[in-house]
Amino acid sequence: MRHSATGKLRGPEIFRRCGGEEDDHYPLGWWLQPLVAKAAIRNADARGMRATRLTLVCSGITHRMRKAGFPLDEPLEKRSIELARLLAQHVPKANRVLVAPSLRAQQTAHLMGLCAAVHHSLRDQNYGVWEGKMPDEVEAVQPGSLAAWRADPAYRPGGGEPLTEVATRTARFLDSMRTAGGQLIAVTHPAVVRTAMIHILAAPLTSYWRIDTPPLSLISLYSDSTRWVLRT
Repeated sequence: MRHSATGKLRGPEIFRRCGGEEDDHYPLGWWLQPLVAKAAIRNADARGMRATRLTLVCSGITHRMRKAGFPLDEPLEKRSIELARLLAQHVPKANRVLVAPSLRAQQTAHLMGLCAAVHHSLRDQNYGVWEGKMPDEVEAVQPGSLAAWRADPAYRPGGGEPLTEVATRTARFLDSMRTAGGQLIAVTHPAVVRTAMIHILAAPLTSYWRIDTPPLSLISLYSDSTRWVLRT
C-alpha cells in the first residue's frame, strides 16, 4: 500500500516485498523504527529544543555474516541490498552523514541515498585472525576462546581489538559530536551501536551481550550539548 499523498510505500508493504517473514536477522516490525525516530524528532522541534540529533544506522550484513561467520570486508548479501534501498525513504534528512570505512557500511549508505564521509571511529571491531572464520573453526584452533571473549571485555579476539577499546573510541566519538547541532546520521556496525548505548546508559560493559542490534536497525540519540539521551 502507498501513502495517498506522498506515493511512498508504507512499512508493511516494504516488509512484504522483501519476503514478508520474520527471521533471526530481520525481526518483524523493523520498519517501524525509522517512523518512530521521525516522530521523536518532530516532537523535539515542537518543544523548541536546540539539540544534536544523531541517528545510528546498523549496516546490512554479508553472506558470511548471515551464516554467523566473523566478517571480512565483503559486499552486502542480497536481502540487505533490497532492504537498504527501501529504508532510504524513512531516514531523516541530515546536515552531516558519517560512515564506517568497511565496504558493507559504505554500500549501505550508498543504497540509502546518503552522501557520507568516512569516519574511522565508526569502524567495526577488529577480530584479528578470527576474521573470515566460522565459530567452530575458531574453537577447533583455540578451544574456549569464544567463551573467554564473551566473559571478559578486555579479551582480544584473535589477537585483535578488545571491547574495552571499542567502547573507548565510541565514547570519544559521541563526546566529539555532542555539541555539533542539527541532524547527524552515522552508518556503522553492531559493536559501535552497542557500546554507544552502554556509554549513554552508563551500563557495565558486560551488558554488551544483552543488546541485540539487527541489520539496518536505527537508534535515535539526542544531546542538549551536555549529555546524550537514548530515545526509543
